[in-house]
This record gives sequence, C-alpha cells and structure tokens, in this order.
Amino acid sequence: MNKYFLNILLFYFLTSISLMQNVEIEIANFYEPTLEHNYFVFDPSYATSFALNSYNPNNLEDISLFDVMIDGSLLGSVGSYKISPLINNFFNDTLSSTAFEHNRGDYAFNENVIFIDNIVDSTIKTIFVVQSKKYNGLESINSNSKPLQNFFFSLSKKYSSQNNLDLALSSTLMYHKEEVIIPLISAGSYNRNSEDYLSGITFDLDYDEKFNFSFNKSFQNGRGNFYNDLESDRFCDWSNFSSIYSFNSNIDFSFKYHSKLNSLESLFESNESIYINSNTNEYLLSSNLKLKKINLNLSLYLSQSTFDDDFINNDLKLKSPKINFDFFYDYSKNLSLTIKRFSKSYITKFSQLNVSDINSLRIDYKIHDLRLNFEPFYLTSFFNDISDINQERLQKEGEIFGLNSSFGYNKKNMIATIKSSLYNSNYNTPIDYYFNYSIFFAPKFYNKRFRPFVGLNGIYSKINNSNFIDFNSNQDSYFIWNSFDDISGQLLDKNVSLVNIELGLMLNQFKISYHFSNPLNHNTLFSFSNSYQTIPFFSKLQVTWQFFD
Repeated sequence: MNKYFLNILLFYFLTSISLMQNVEIEIANFYEPTLEHNYFVFDPSYATSFALNSYNPNNLEDISLFDVMIDGSLLGSVGSYKISPLINNFFNDTLSSTAFEHNRGDYAFNENVIFIDNIVDSTIKTIFVVQSKKYNGLESINSNSKPLQNFFFSLSKKYSSQNNLDLALSSTLMYHKEEVIIPLISAGSYNRNSEDYLSGITFDLDYDEKFNFSFNKSFQNGRGNFYNDLESDRFCDWSNFSSIYSFNSNIDFSFKYHSKLNSLESLFESNESIYINSNTNEYLLSSNLKLKKINLNLSLYLSQSTFDDDFINNDLKLKSPKINFDFFYDYSKNLSLTIKRFSKSYITKFSQLNVSDINSLRIDYKIHDLRLNFEPFYLTSFFNDISDINQERLQKEGEIFGLNSSFGYNKKNMIATIKSSLYNSNYNTPIDYYFNYSIFFAPKFYNKRFRPFVGLNGIYSKINNSNFIDFNSNQDSYFIWNSFDDISGQLLDKNVSLVNIELGLMLNQFKISYHFSNPLNHNTLFSFSNSYQTIPFFSKLQVTWQFFD
C-alpha cells in the first residue's frame, strides 16, 4: 500500500474525530445488504458470477439497475455489472449527496467508485456513478488484466398538475467494458472481454387515482467473448407495460404485458457464423377485489415464444391459457397470509423457453424490529423442444418442491438479513439449498464520536453435479449447464461456502475497514469441473466517504 495514501487517510480520520459534532451515526448508510439471489461465484471479486432464480434454479436471472435491465440468459456474468452495494441504499436520501469508495487488496485488486446524486430542483433528480475495478487473479495465472469499467447516468423528472394528473419520467444510460480473468487450470486462464451499451426509459402516469399507466423499455447491445472465448454480437430488448383501472375503491382491472428478445451472432474459428434469435411474450389480464382484510386477484395468463437460427424456425403459438390467482389475508398488524398460483416464462440456454407454474403459501410476520417470512411452494416446469418444428405445446420437464424464507432484523446497533431456499426436485437442478446472509454490528460507546464495527456476509450452498454451471467445458457449445458422472455413476454433491469478514471504524460520514474473504477454506469451487482454480484467501482495505448537503 502506498505510504502517502495511508498518511492522507490517517490525517483525515484524526481530523474528523476532533472536529466532528456529536451526531448520531446511521449504520444503514454503510450496511452491505445480503444478495437477493443465489449466486454461483468463480472469483473473490464477484466479477464472474451468475444469479439463479429463487423458484427454479435452472433459470439464470436478469437483474435491473434503475431503468436498465441486464441479461443473464445469454450466459454473460451479471456479476461484472453489479456496482458497489452502496447503490442500493445511498440514493434513497432526498438530499443531494456524493460518495467515494476505494478498495485495494491482494492480486493487484484495485477498485474506485464515485457516486453523485443531485437534486436539480424539487422535481428533477440526476444520478451519476463511475466504477473502475482491476483484479489480476491468482499468482499462478501471471496475468495483467485491464480495469473493468461501469459508467452509469440516470435522469428523472416528476410532474403534478392541478387536475389530479401525476407524471413521472426517468431514463438511464450505462456503459460497460471488461477484460476479466477466467481462472482456469489447464490453460492457465483466458480473458473474458465484452463491451456493452445499455439504455432504459420508464414512463408512469396516474390520473385521479382512477387510472394508472406504466411503461418501461430497455436495451442491451454488446460484443465480446463472454462465453466460451467465442467472439459474439448480442442484442437484448425488454418491453414492460402495465395499465390499471380502478372501478371503485374495492374493484380494479388490469392488463400487463412483458416481452424479451435475445439475438446473438457468433463467429467460430472455422470462420463459420451462427445466428440465434429468441423471443418470449407474456400477457396477463386480471381483476382485483379489495376488502377490509382480504385481497383477491384472478388473472388469465398467456405466453408465446418464437425461435429461429440458420437451421430451425420454430413458432410456439398461444396455447392453453392458464388461470392464476392471488389471495391475501391480513390477519393482524403483525401477521399476514398469501396463497397464490402464478406463471412465469424465461429464455434459457439461449433459445429454450421455460414456463414455470408455481403454487405457494407465504406467511409474513413482523414485530418491532423483526421481519420473518416463509414460503413453501410447488413448481411444475414446462419447456419447448426447439428441435421439433411441429411442436404444438410445451412439454413437461419436472417438478420442484421448495421453501423460500427470509429473516430481517434492524436496530440502531445491528442490522441482519438472511435469505434462503431449499429444493427437492425429480429432475436435474444444480442446487439443493442455499443461505445468503449479511450481519453488521456497530456498538455505540458513551461520549465517543466513532463506532467500531464488525460485519459478516456470504453464501452457503449445497450443490450437485446433475446440472452445474460450466461455461468453458466444450468449445463451440452454447449450453452453460453440464452434467458430470464419476466412475460409479452416482450423483455427487458438496457444500460450498464463501465468507466475507469486515472489521473497522466508522464516523458519521466516513468508514475505514479491512476485509477477509474465504479465510478458513481455500478450496471453494462452485463447480464440479476440474478446469477451474478454487477461490483463494483474499483480503482488501476499504475506505468510504459520504457527503450530504
């Protein structure tokens, strides 16, 4: 670490302690929330990581950042698009704010993030974020990667008229460029590179609390060797539309539409190219009845998919509409019950359409600073066989019995969250269960202007070899899910854990901390392939400043 930089930190820290007023420190400003989804992680910086759906772990999740959607189905790592966890809670403040975060650690790890949140007037808000992250990987790789870059800008405007018309408009632009190390054993490594341009716009209109109209359009366009070291051009397009009409205080009618388009063109080493285009559309027509303690929603669900490439043209028309429902009962101010059946479609393996029918019972309980929910569910998975051009309906893939749950606790001295899922399926799924956790404890000492803290967050999962992520197993292959059979032919499973420990001191707007990742287990690997290096012990120094107007 540069001695000059450390001297500056020490000077600032001591000066802040001596000059700072005795104000209450909001520990939530520095809290790192638990991961929303289960992640398969291949390096301690999370640059190569994949988000799995909480109901059906065979589906990779798209993630969102304000108006922008980031694709997970085209097998690119969504982890490289994730900016500092501060972005989740930093911009909730209504005042203008600025922040800077610096990280420096092992294997030439260096990360800088700048946040600027500005209120132009009472109706206009701008957000600008710049991230640069460099991680060379293990010493055995002996590589010199280029910094991963994310540039993010968002502009939002609110308008209210005297005739009960409220209008909100927001737009987001994002630029992403990376050259990330893929830690392989056999070949040493290769650099995954990609350059993406992302944009999104959201329009929301509300009139007299009788009619609501919402629309979001998002694009992702890029080029790189994000999968299997094959140069590819990709384009993703999302459209989301929702309209709600309130007939009276008890009855609503709504229509929702969701569309996603994936387009990919790749060039092989033989100079042969392949073109793949996949599209899915969802339609939802609903009626909603609201009573004092009861909310009942009935809906009609339809899905449609199309697929074409250089060899196959498959169009799956609207078939077998599904009747879904959502029953909510508010038993008391502390306890509520939800019984629902719903359907959701995904594009997976580039071209395959997956439709999941989910029946669930959710129990939510809250008392004081404690929040709990439990959701046992039963899922039936259907898919389209793209090789069958005469296919008229979706085929049943399998069933999953599962349990989603979460725990939350928030006090002035401590914040803790846990998210977990357990699965029991009759077909190939990559995981049996997972626990994501994040605990932050910062005791307050009388008459002290700083607070020490300790943080603990990470992932604990049980994975199996029936269907695991292996994005470099077979060149010229577009399937990220692979299976592995040992000599005995038996199903293998293992527990994997990635733990992050954080120790440091915190003032009102300043935090300095030291982080340890994977301190007890140097053999963590979220795969059954022997092509990858395990995640090593990793440490870093983090400094965070926050400034509020």
